[in-house]
Amino acid sequence: EIIYCIAEGSYSRIIIDTKLSGILISKPLCFIENNYECWSLIRCHKSYLVNLKKVEFFSSKYRFVSVSGKKIAISRRKSVCIFQILLDLGVPTGKIEAVRQIF
Repeated sequence: EIIYCIAEGSYSRIIIDTKLSGILISKPLCFIENNYECWSLIRCHKSYLVNLKKVEFFSSKYRFVSVSGKKIAISRRKSVCIFQILLDLGVPTGKIEAVRQIF
């Protein structure tokens, strides 16, 4: 199952549960975003797609989500919408201890 995807120029790296280094494909993020909508992937930044089911917590103050221990930035433009979706899904907001460990 996809955890997140990251843009690498005109390629995309798909990070999945079993392979930490990910799989590099010759398609841009917009291809994945448009063709795999049913996989709960959301564009949170111009360089990232995140699986909403894998988000552990988020911080609206610092504008990031934590996915499998990795901090992924949320763009300013999309932050309100994404944080509302995460709240609706019941994803917890970041605990102070967890936020301190990441920074």
